[in-house]
Amino acid sequence: EQLVTISNGSNLAKYPSIVFKIFIDGREAAASPVMRIQSPAWRFDVEIPQGARAISLIAMDAGDGSREDFADWVEAGFVLKK
Repeated sequence: EQLVTISNGSNLAKYPSIVFKIFIDGREAAASPVMRIQSPAWRFDVEIPQGARAISLIAMDAGDGSREDFADWVEAGFVLKK
């Protein structure tokens, strides 16, 4: 499970719009809605298939231009179930 939020921290950005995506072995496994400063937190709960070899966490422009769209996955983690 991963929690995604947008915060402008000490930046002056007012209008970022970002989509967070998870890819497993090159295929999109999940995507957030368009996230903005006022958006509530978004949780990802993605099952990782047995044998998966690569997981990519992507933050990208939401389609309205990349001005002020700065993002990262802070404290991303994985929970293993046995």
